[in-house]
Amino acid sequence: MILIFEITLFMRIGDNIREIREVEKNFKRSYVADQLNLSTRAYANIENNVTDISVNRLQEIADIFECSPLYILNYKSSKKNFSIIFITPKETKE
Repeated sequence: MILIFEITLFMRIGDNIREIREVEKNFKRSYVADQLNLSTRAYANIENNVTDISVNRLQEIADIFECSPLYILNYKSSKKNFSIIFITPKETKE
């Protein structure tokens, strides 16, 4: 059961990385690739979940984004929880 969770978690990490880069940081893909000393194509493979990502690479990306690796790993789930809290209508007193 834990193994399935870990596989699911890492299958979407590229999506989290892309969304943080585009939405929060407004960085170009080529900028992040240059910072990592990768080709733009190699970095795109990380965002497209084609290339597996190591813990060291995750830390490097987190450093570029000025956040923690845990923030990247939990990005979509924390965003979903945030939306639920603020989108739910207020209860009315009768």
